[in-house]
Amino acid sequence: MSTVVGVVQNVTSRPVQTKWGQKSVWDVHLDDGNVYKNGFKNPPVVPGDTVTITYEVGKYGNDIKSLSKGSVGASSPAPTEVSGPVNKVTSYPIKNSKPFPVPFDSGERAIIRQNSLTNARELVCTMLQKKSVGEDWLLKDDKQWDNSVDLILRIAYKFEEYSSGDREAKAVDAILDKNKTTKAKKTPPKSEDGEPGA
Repeated sequence: MSTVVGVVQNVTSRPVQTKWGQKSVWDVHLDDGNVYKNGFKNPPVVPGDTVTITYEVGKYGNDIKSLSKGSVGASSPAPTEVSGPVNKVTSYPIKNSKPFPVPFDSGERAIIRQNSLTNARELVCTMLQKKSVGEDWLLKDDKQWDNSVDLILRIAYKFEEYSSGDREAKAVDAILDKNKTTKAKKTPPKSEDGEPGA
């Protein structure tokens, strides 16, 4: 990481298309002639401010890691953390995270099912191609087609169960059910007066 002190000449933004729609990315132009990228966060500076910027040279330029305002020669305040490159998984806020396991009424479920079906179909097609190497092999009757379709759907359901978190949810439910059963067996029945015993 490097640090630079300079006077802000300009603060600019430009729209970029993300998978969540159009967003603005922000740049800080200093009097040293360089541009420092602040990601999707509007920097709290205006032209004429003296700033200290800690940055890393990234794929698209100088990525700001911290930025603080202050005058040259004055005691500098502690740097404030600002957003770096947004393509890091750790930069996603918790409030926007998706629930896991995926709820049955979530729109994500349809995407998972489509993806699972595509992957299952590709797997079965690959298996059929490997089987047919050197043979004159075709699906000759309806029963073979039905068996292939059933195989694709069985595999797709397994892929979906894994991708959506249903498999883990079932495992947790089984553990909780087992614990309830074990606890029920260990608790002696109560008599009519509420005392333990037969």
